[in-house]
Amino acid sequence: MERHNPEQPEKTTEVLQDAVEDGIVNEQLTLIDQIESNQDDVYEWNFSDYEKIAAERAVPTKKSRGLVLLAFILGFALVAVIMMFTIYVVYEQKQPSSMGVTQSKQQFPSLILNDSPAETSDTGDDGQTTAEIATKVTPSVVGIVTYNKDLSYEAAGEGSGVIMSSDGYIVTNAHVLLDSEGYLTPTIKVVLNNSSEYEAEVIGSDIKTDLAVIKIDAENLTYAEFGNSDQVQVGDRVIAIGNPGGVTFMGSVTQGIVSGLNRTVKTSNGTDMTLIQTDAAINPGNSGGALVNRYGQVVGINSAKIKKSNYEGIGFSLPTNSVKPIVDELIKYGYVKDRVKIGFTYREIDSVLSNANGIPEGLYVVSVDDTLDAATQGLSAGDIVTKINGKSIGDTSDLADALDGKKPNDSIKLTVYRESGNSKGTTFEIKVKLYEDQSTIQTAPSGSDYSDDRYYNADVDDDEGVFSIKNTLSA
Repeated sequence: MERHNPEQPEKTTEVLQDAVEDGIVNEQLTLIDQIESNQDDVYEWNFSDYEKIAAERAVPTKKSRGLVLLAFILGFALVAVIMMFTIYVVYEQKQPSSMGVTQSKQQFPSLILNDSPAETSDTGDDGQTTAEIATKVTPSVVGIVTYNKDLSYEAAGEGSGVIMSSDGYIVTNAHVLLDSEGYLTPTIKVVLNNSSEYEAEVIGSDIKTDLAVIKIDAENLTYAEFGNSDQVQVGDRVIAIGNPGGVTFMGSVTQGIVSGLNRTVKTSNGTDMTLIQTDAAINPGNSGGALVNRYGQVVGINSAKIKKSNYEGIGFSLPTNSVKPIVDELIKYGYVKDRVKIGFTYREIDSVLSNANGIPEGLYVVSVDDTLDAATQGLSAGDIVTKINGKSIGDTSDLADALDGKKPNDSIKLTVYRESGNSKGTTFEIKVKLYEDQSTIQTAPSGSDYSDDRYYNADVDDDEGVFSIKNTLSA
């Protein structure tokens, strides 16, 4: 028989830990070292067996027996202490920490995008009927009515929104929440498809992407399934669901096709957006509503249309793959985190204006935030920013490329052209620090005169020159 060492704290601890984790706390532990190589039955730990083995191996003297007994007692005590420690550790690990519980309560909903269903011989390529899509999605599209504080009995404007979670998170356009001066309307009411009404709070907003998230205090709401807009193709059948003209025509359904993808459109608020183009009718009041694919998945948030007498059937939607990261940030932070700004407003100088006025292409500085570093370094209204970090800047997309990947507190180099009276002008460079650009909707200052009555839908700017654009852009 191989020699047995009664002190086996490591094996005993491992077996005990497995037993405790498996909920087996009352069974005796087996000692594998006690099993003979030709023995089939498992040998179980038994205190009397240990005494017998110890007696057979002991030298028959009083002193030796005393030492053996003392060694046994110390060894047994050590094993017992290790067992107790192991049980304590396992017990502690099994308990949910208060920090973990708190964090789970702080989890934020996320906009989930689903791929289009796989096509089978049963479903074919046509997807659901328009009636089936309307039945599925219409309960998830809400009416949004805004009110001015001073005229609470009269609606300031109306738009649409899409429910994204059962507990009341709703995606809409930022411009739906604005008054005529560009400030946040004081009161926002949501009307569900079943005519239930709730007052909403603004969770987050972003002027630059024209997106906002609001929330109502409700449960078990029917929420929309959002799809992967990258899978949308030109010619796909799509359905627009919203409230053209306001809640009077709530839940209106129009149908068309995807007319174009990745359309870069400048809206009347001066923002460049990359959108889905559709000929499904989108009218004032549809803003914030759903553009739905043939599988009943929301693939766009209806946002704009060309509003000119010679144009028909040219509407635009924000693609869901662009919407998702913004919405997730708005829910978590209330704004788009870590996006940067330089600290000035501008208008674009394109080649036409450049040639006509004898000035370089670039960003014409309209105003400078005097609290930020650009002003400190000498940038002034009337300057033209022609380069950033040595790269020519001609329009908003160039600016976006130059700032892509930058973080707050990073620095960039601006090349600036400044006219000097009748002379040709001078060019100089300055290094400026970047700041976080939240671009949230601002609250109107006290005493504002409210006189607004609109159905919300952003209108694409007509062919006016850059200097005729009413609203300037921010950098």
